[in-house]
Amino acid sequence: MPRTIADILGCASPTNTRESDDFYATPCECTEALIAAEGDRLPPQIWEPCCGTGDISIVLQRYGRDVVSTDLTDRGYGQGGLDFLLQRTPLARAIVTNPPFSRSEAFLRHAAELGIEYVAFLHKAYWLNAAERGSMVETVWCPARCYLLQWRPDFKNQGSPTMDCNWYIFTRGSMKARSWTSSVLWRPTSGQQLPLAL
Repeated sequence: MPRTIADILGCASPTNTRESDDFYATPCECTEALIAAEGDRLPPQIWEPCCGTGDISIVLQRYGRDVVSTDLTDRGYGQGGLDFLLQRTPLARAIVTNPPFSRSEAFLRHAAELGIEYVAFLHKAYWLNAAERGSMVETVWCPARCYLLQWRPDFKNQGSPTMDCNWYIFTRGSMKARSWTSSVLWRPTSGQQLPLAL
């Protein structure tokens, strides 16, 4: 059988299947890097609507944030069985999450409808390159800041991550602004002191 380029690059391996509900635990250094970059701009009360097993929430709480943790699926942490896209009342005015990549634009649009004032979400580095993002950036929400991770997060804990990721920060002030700043985030080292101020 002829091999495709995807086969050769390892992108179409039989073991490269999607996890249920796009669940991929977020390595703690991703959230630590966000905290270091945002500092006091990171709100004191946060909603994590895709909390999974608590990977983001636990780090945020460690650094003094009050976190409401929910998820569509009950994975033993926070409140399971709560579909963010069906919520009609925000559980906090700020969101920090690693959303299901297939539903990320719907998440952002719904966050805007709920009146959320701050959203930080982890996504593919080329997320904004898709043509359909243009209408969202122009009519709904434009990032205020974009943080480029200098390393590739190991979501599957297999030692050979292949996906470049960014943190995208949306604020009410950046809605329809069509301009943002970007900077590189270096991987936090073990024992690094991060900001605790609120």
